[in-house]
Amino acid sequence: MAHANAGFALNDGMADWTANAYAGEAAKAYDAGTAWTNPAGMVRIQGNEFDGTVNLIDPSLAFRGQDYVNGVAVPGRQSSKGIDAAVSGGTATVISLSPRLKLGLAIQSPFASRLAFEPADYTGRYQATRNIPTNIQALFSVAYAIDRHLSIGGGPIVSYFKERQAHALNLQNAQTALGTVSLGPQGVDPVAQFRGDDWSVGYDVGALYQFNDNVRVGVNYHSATYYKLQGYQDVYVPEAVATLNPLNALIPGIGSIVSNSLKAQTYNSSVKVALPGWLDTSVYWQISPEWAVMGNVTWTNWSLFQHNKIVPDDPSILSSTDIQYNFRDTVTAGVGVNYRPRWQPRLMLQGGVTYDQSPVTNSNRQATIPDGDRVEIGVGASYRATRNITLSLAYTHYFFPGSNTIDNAIGNVSSATPLGNVTLNQGTIRGHYNLANDALAIGFKQVF
Repeated sequence: MAHANAGFALNDGMADWTANAYAGEAAKAYDAGTAWTNPAGMVRIQGNEFDGTVNLIDPSLAFRGQDYVNGVAVPGRQSSKGIDAAVSGGTATVISLSPRLKLGLAIQSPFASRLAFEPADYTGRYQATRNIPTNIQALFSVAYAIDRHLSIGGGPIVSYFKERQAHALNLQNAQTALGTVSLGPQGVDPVAQFRGDDWSVGYDVGALYQFNDNVRVGVNYHSATYYKLQGYQDVYVPEAVATLNPLNALIPGIGSIVSNSLKAQTYNSSVKVALPGWLDTSVYWQISPEWAVMGNVTWTNWSLFQHNKIVPDDPSILSSTDIQYNFRDTVTAGVGVNYRPRWQPRLMLQGGVTYDQSPVTNSNRQATIPDGDRVEIGVGASYRATRNITLSLAYTHYFFPGSNTIDNAIGNVSSATPLGNVTLNQGTIRGHYNLANDALAIGFKQVF
């Protein structure tokens, strides 16, 4: 999994944000990145500007624990490193139509994760083996300066979201019309996988108030977006499940029929997803030509993300997976500092610290999103290499101070088969996650 911020949010857009640990973003308004963090700040940009950043995200996630079905431990390895490193990027462009009127375009990936548990015999395989959501949003915005103090800005968001989920199916102790039976050999598991995508539209609105040349406050609201991911859910059934199915002892060949039925009846599915909106209130204070400080408090509407239910389009097919997340709304707070030495005004050194509350707690943690509260510490530097080009390098480390335990179930899986309705008990996973993350950002700015 690779997600740099609470839940499966990904704030790693521009190098300048990473350097300050994402503090004060809605009030900075000194480069094109404001086209995403608060479009109202674009009125402060002189001329036209393009910003681009490449982010290298290297998270760490290690699980140790056990999955239990009906109180019996699931055979398999009791530890796993469920993580993939990732590369992300972001761009922002501001076009000046006049000193008071600006246009902006920002393209970012605000939500993503790369959960990938290995190996195949990991004890928590019935809870999660893959969870890979990816979101790309484009914000088209306009900003206008009402007077020398107040500016407003905003515009529509066009958003694309896709998701891939996978977990093994537990064929042991299945509930059928024949009672409790085993539908396959021990240790040989089918794998259910869902893939789907959808488009959505949202909006962003913001305001910036400049008290004087040195102090400003910004407020920005980025709306939630809603999706119905249309795709398919397939089940890979190993040959051993069909040929060695214990049901063959009752009726020759019935094991293959059941296995193929489980596989054939799980196509053309959908899942509804709501990605949260957030409200950012920030302040920026240029104390002197050398020093600036900034801070923010951000509320995120994570409570929109309650469950993830995959349902076949055909109502006669019962196969479904319903993961109960029960996320809570969160508050994030951060402070940052910029220093531009007198002896080298082309150089700016940056730092920051942020406390990022997670929507996940020990009581609602699921193996698909094993998140926790974090503290983010960022450092960075930017250098104006030429009159029009600035290069940036930033690094942030994430600490997860909580216990990050799990005692939860993904939910049982039901399916219609020749044996009637079959319910597979996926079990309850209990254990502990060790979490950490490092992010490196390389940025480029050009005035044109």
